[in-house]
Amino acid sequence: MFLGTGIGYMASTTNPFSTGIASGFAGTTIGDGLLLRVFFFIILETVGIIYVTRYAKKVKADPSKSLIYDMKEENEKYFQTSTEGLEEQEMTKKNKRMYYGYLLYHLP
Repeated sequence: MFLGTGIGYMASTTNPFSTGIASGFAGTTIGDGLLLRVFFFIILETVGIIYVTRYAKKVKADPSKSLIYDMKEENEKYFQTSTEGLEEQEMTKKNKRMYYGYLLYHLP
């Protein structure tokens, strides 16, 4: 998550705070250097995607290589990843009305 945020902030293609205010102080427009910022964004995004993909493959092959492997049991307890002891719930008429109402409300 921090990698994506950092990449977006570093490239600052249209960030009004880092690009807009700084360009005002520099006496230029926000559009100056936009192509260079887009180029850097594409390069940084590509590097970020490759890094995360390689890390995910490495952790999938050997979970002990994860940065948070030592927290595995604690995370499983907190997020209840086990289905043991859980029972399947029936959808009541009220649940169905709420579900379909939600879907209708969010249709474009």
